[in-house]
Amino acid sequence: MNKNIFLIVLLLSMLINLTSKSQSLKIGLRYEPGILLTEQNSSTEIVPVLFCLSANFIVQPNTWLNFLVRPGILFVDEQYSGFEIGAFVRLMLFSTKFYLITGINNHSNREYAHNRSGSYGKEMLFKSIGLGYQADSKFGVDICYYWTSDKEYAYALLTDGLTYSRIVNRQMNGILKLGLNLSWDIL
Repeated sequence: MNKNIFLIVLLLSMLINLTSKSQSLKIGLRYEPGILLTEQNSSTEIVPVLFCLSANFIVQPNTWLNFLVRPGILFVDEQYSGFEIGAFVRLMLFSTKFYLITGINNHSNREYAHNRSGSYGKEMLFKSIGLGYQADSKFGVDICYYWTSDKEYAYALLTDGLTYSRIVNRQMNGILKLGLNLSWDIL
């Protein structure tokens, strides 16, 4: 966890230093509906993501490069919800309105427990890649795929009805999100 915090502070300090030399600084909102691709006990499941909202802080040193920091919150269900913070790089593709976006996103999953299931309270660092379209200076849309090597985020207690029980972990295979961005120039 300390390594993740150090990485985020380092990225933020780099962005703050860039603002003095940047062409523009933007602030905005991002709404990201999507789907979680999960697996438990050899059974795959697609879980809808209906509420994922974050702020966008964008440093644009030139017309083809953007640095983004996104603090936000995600609510899916009792097993996967929490605060998030991400750092991303957006590269405009040639002379078009299309862009490539890549970065990292740290999800702080909240702990939850019930009689037969629960979630692990832990930090999950995701890597991301996606493609987007910048319609104008304020509105953009993208689709991103997120993956992590720390896959276990929840569990269920399986029992035979008598005395035998075992814990079966739920694993995160990936997240696919549609990002709707609205931002305004502040500098």
